[in-house]
Amino acid sequence: MSDLAGLAAAMDAYFDGIHFGDTELLGSVLHSDIRLECPRDGLSLGKAEYLALVGGRPSPAGRGDERYDKVLALSSATPVTAHVRARLAYLPKVFTDELVFVRAGDRWQVIAKVWDYTLEPEDGSTAGGSP
Repeated sequence: MSDLAGLAAAMDAYFDGIHFGDTELLGSVLHSDIRLECPRDGLSLGKAEYLALVGGRPSPAGRGDERYDKVLALSSATPVTAHVRARLAYLPKVFTDELVFVRAGDRWQVIAKVWDYTLEPEDGSTAGGSP
């Protein structure tokens, strides 16, 4: 699998894991030593805490939320590191995630995640678009 194809597959698993609340799928793309940070809310989580958060709430799919999944930027400076900026939503929050990936063998995993968000207007006027 090419570097780009492997990274795309990891992002598909990341987006699907969050949208469907599938913590097994999501956990497969998160490195065991991952750090997850949301400076706005003062959150600093490890993998188990983050998966408990995702698994402990109704999934966006279960709520009927529209998907906002989009890779905004992707760069890979070396064969074993990459950065992805992504957009996704848990309405009314629309998130921008900064994901740092490491590659071990043929697997890409997120080693660090920092996110922020905007709130979508209650009338849904930006549904599926830019916040």
